Parts: sequence; structure tokens; C-alpha cells
Amino acid sequence: MAVISATPIAGNSTNMESNDENRSAVFYSTNPTGDFNASGTLASIIGTDLANPEYIIAGKWNLVADGGNISSFNVHFTMVSSNGTERHTHTLANFTPNAVIPLILDDQGATFTGMADIKTHDKATWYGVQVTATISKHDTIKIMLNQEQVNNHLKGQPIYGIVYSIRDVS
Repeated sequence: MAVISATPIAGNSTNMESNDENRSAVFYSTNPTGDFNASGTLASIIGTDLANPEYIIAGKWNLVADGGNISSFNVHFTMVSSNGTERHTHTLANFTPNAVIPLILDDQGATFTGMADIKTHDKATWYGVQVTATISKHDTIKIMLNQEQVNNHLKGQPIYGIVYSIRDVS
């Protein structure tokens, strides 16, 4: 198991660490059944014209692996139209992974899939939505919801974010 350090992200606090603490990512290239906690922030725009997006998304995410198995994947974000109206929140709840194989988080990252209920303002809106998430090189996350199941709410576009920390918790 190798450990790398990265520079702290100024002004970013996901859930736990102080802003002046160094972020460290842990590679699981030799131990795919490791215990880790990964977290970060979300920031995306939704729409076909990047200069004039339809919606702006900001939020947080957290992934916990226990013995290489995903024990929780939580996502919470606020979505607002670019003109400042239609503010609402979404939460991915009750995430259940599709695979029972260990999550391998190597130096390239990992992709995992599962089903989750999507809440709007803490009320269930869509049930059993297919979710695909990719952590790339321990620095970014891309979350894709099955657009048919959420009535094309995100215009077929993924939610992007930054990995703030990946910590070995064993």
C-alpha cells in the first residue's frame, strides 16, 4: 500500500478535516479489500450551453468501504437554475451496490454501480435509480444517474466533483 500527499484545498471543508490539514490519498493496489472513507465536494453545471447553463449544482459526497465492500455511498447536493430560481436539494439514499466483489481502488481509481433512492427536499421522489460512479486517479468523481428513471432531470449529464480525502480506516 502506497500513500501520497496532495496540497490542501483552500476554503474546502467536507465533513471533518480542518482546511489547513494535508489531504492524503491511499492506493489499494495490493489490498483491494481495504477499509477506507472517501469524501469530497460536487460542482457541476447542467445544460447544453456552458456559457449559459440551465442549472448549477453544488454539494458533498461520501463513500465508505468496509472489507472492500461499499457499506455506504451518500450524496447530497443543491440544484439551482442559473437565474437564481428553482432552488431544491437532492439526496441519494439507501445505496445498494450491484456487485458483491470487493471495490478495487487502485492508482487509476475505480468505478462502481448500484441502486439508490433519490430524495427531493428529503422526500422520496424516485426509487431504485441506477447509479454509476467513477473515482478517477483519486482526484475527481463523476456520478451518473439513469436519466430515464429520473425523468431526464439532469439533462443526461453527470454530476462532477472533487475528491477531498481518501483515508485508510483500518
